[in-house]
Amino acid sequence: IRPPVGGRIRLRRPDAFRVRRPAPIVRASEHAPACGGAFAYLPEFAYIRFSKKRIMIKNLVFDFGGIIADFEFSRALAAFERVGLKNPAEYLDSYHQRGFFRELESGRIGADEFVRRLGECAGREVSYAEAREAWLGFFLLPVSLERLACLEELRRDYRLYVLSNTNPFVMDWARSSEFSPTGKPLDAYFDKLFLSYEMKCMKPDRAIFDRMAAEAPLVPAETLFIDDSAANAAAGEKSVSLERNFGTLYGTLLTPDEGAETVAVLIAGSGPTPRNGNTNNYLYLAQELEKAGIATLRYDKRGIGSSKFDDPDKMADATLDDFIGDSAAWAEYLSRQDFRRIVLIGHSEGALIAFCAAQQCPEVDAVISLAGAGYPLDEILQLQLAAQLAPTHMELLMQARAITAALKRGERVESCPPELTPLFAPPLQTFWISSLSYDPREEIRKVRVPVLIVNGDIDFQVTPDNADALAKAQPRSRKTIIEGMTHTLKKASGPTRTEQIAAYTDDTLPVAPELVAAVTGFIEGL
Repeated sequence: IRPPVGGRIRLRRPDAFRVRRPAPIVRASEHAPACGGAFAYLPEFAYIRFSKKRIMIKNLVFDFGGIIADFEFSRALAAFERVGLKNPAEYLDSYHQRGFFRELESGRIGADEFVRRLGECAGREVSYAEAREAWLGFFLLPVSLERLACLEELRRDYRLYVLSNTNPFVMDWARSSEFSPTGKPLDAYFDKLFLSYEMKCMKPDRAIFDRMAAEAPLVPAETLFIDDSAANAAAGEKSVSLERNFGTLYGTLLTPDEGAETVAVLIAGSGPTPRNGNTNNYLYLAQELEKAGIATLRYDKRGIGSSKFDDPDKMADATLDDFIGDSAAWAEYLSRQDFRRIVLIGHSEGALIAFCAAQQCPEVDAVISLAGAGYPLDEILQLQLAAQLAPTHMELLMQARAITAALKRGERVESCPPELTPLFAPPLQTFWISSLSYDPREEIRKVRVPVLIVNGDIDFQVTPDNADALAKAQPRSRKTIIEGMTHTLKKASGPTRTEQIAAYTDDTLPVAPELVAAVTGFIEGL
């Protein structure tokens, strides 16, 4: 259940949790966690306005960084650069770490092993104290006394917990007298701390929420979770699964509290794209659709994320037809749930999959193409390669054309230049052969339900003329070109790659509001 709009937890210090670091553009929203409680995603400040009387909230669960202790990402990068780490951005993120940094926070390695690996990367011996100081570089210290006083006030009426992706270096400080100006450790302000490296699981995995609920113990429906990460907030959605011939597909079903007549299946683009998208773009679109009363299903494609093969080598046997069949199967699954309409929303390669899946599944009521290709894959590939290779590497370009032509004929290629191996490696060729047999224009012609075609006017990966080609092939479709929208469905200041860096890397940027308006308007008009 979710707190009713307009309720409030009354604090005498409403500004105590106002975050001093720059706020992301994404605005506050609430989500219902998998374990059944309320979830507040608070990118700007953590002043909760929900009613204890109306919802009977008894427990407050806080994230640590960004909620209890303010942090600034650039300070962390600088701190590890001072240690000697040459590329800290490869490991550090505002919300989730990578590599051996993530191994530390997930409890897979301890502090000593982390120090050793940090030294290897820095090219010198690094001490525990240096590593600790670098981790503390995240935070804007000291922690606000007003904020700590507010926690003490809340604790008179609620049970307070911390649930945090963190590590022993940060907690060595936080659980000591150094934490607060008054000499109190973090533990003094909470009933219990639930820490990823101790629990050996991390947000946004559902397991960490379930374990916390069991170990506290607490009733999820009486609990408010407070976090500054949208991805962590999304952990609260309903997990669903679907058995397929390779194993199990896993997805996330987000349904408005009041229910929904329409559910949209979000079909990811090419490559190892997770269900939330590479920059949370699918997550943010789902959240916006939820606000409009539209349910969504996001899922990990076969071989990706949770939908992995038991045998990784089987990925080499996957074809585009497999992905089409998976999308159609999800639509058929949702037709057995409490929804009246099913819409397929495909992004990039996912648009072609949506066109084909709609033909297989009569339960589909509409299709939306987001930055979908309007030409066969080989034509698009040649244009992209020509832009990168011509005129200085014409021989390589001609070899790429010959390889593509062979694959389109269904012939496998035994060898190719080293520069082209990442593109045409043998494990990828089965998928190439199956994909090259499709023409998006022919597939959209076969779609018999309403179609919306959306493209950004500054998308340099799938340019707007692709939308024109699709619209010409399917005259009954509707077409919308969104000013300033990139291939990631986020906006940028201009058409160049440099101007679009943030749209491709910043997972806090929202999707284009005009995209949300176009999609919701189309669905509401069905």
